[in-house]
Amino acid sequence: MDARMISFWGYETNPCANPDTANNGGGYSQPSGGILVALENGEYLTVTVDDMSCGDFGSRIGWTIDSSDSRRWGGCYGTMNDAMVDNEWTEESLDSVSGVYGIDARAMLSDAVLAVHIAA
Repeated sequence: MDARMISFWGYETNPCANPDTANNGGGYSQPSGGILVALENGEYLTVTVDDMSCGDFGSRIGWTIDSSDSRRWGGCYGTMNDAMVDNEWTEESLDSVSGVYGIDARAMLSDAVLAVHIAA
């Protein structure tokens, strides 16, 4: 199925973000935001991303996918994914999204992370 990103947004959540101290000094860029994806069948997916990575200490990306047909998936990934507060969903969620809509959900999530970083 064809899927197209039609909108994206993002903002910095760490008021102390500073590239000079981002490795292990607390100035980590931690943007949140998302993308809106239109599917060729008329459905829409909203992919939200919360990047809570901590520089040299590791990466931690939380995500959710909400569909216009009221389905919801989510999870987290990264080297610090065991530190997520709400980690009820797993990576198998992406396989489910791919199966339901016939799209590459991993590529869509990767695009969402990149778009949020660009927007922030």
